[in-house]
Amino acid sequence: MSFRDWLSRQEYNSASISLTPVFSGGFERQGIYRIFITYPIIDRVTKEYQGMVGVSISTVAFFSHYGNVEQINTQFLVPLDRNGTILANGTNQALAGGNFFYMVAQEYTDYNDTLNRSARELLKGNPGSAVYNVGGLKD
Repeated sequence: MSFRDWLSRQEYNSASISLTPVFSGGFERQGIYRIFITYPIIDRVTKEYQGMVGVSISTVAFFSHYGNVEQINTQFLVPLDRNGTILANGTNQALAGGNFFYMVAQEYTDYNDTLNRSARELLKGNPGSAVYNVGGLKD
């Protein structure tokens, strides 16, 4: 048993089983920033919770399947968790694990209003797009 939210056993109502992955916050270990993903195992007949499958994966490796997270000379991703923690950052990997809205990341992005507004909306679950110049990457 664990008190971590991504490992805790969830109770399922057999009438409405929700089989969705659970993502942890990020963790740094030996210089590699990682996330944990768990998926519940439900008996198909009895609909009872049987256990879970879990994996620990580097955030760079995981998010590179969805877009560029390492090459800053082209369009790239900077994934955040629901709390605004930076999970991977190709422009400055030292920012991984820090909160996007804290001073270090804000200084790096030159407190960009467009980027901050876009990030807040995305964290609320609202889709959007924006064009902006990142402070640390200015010509």
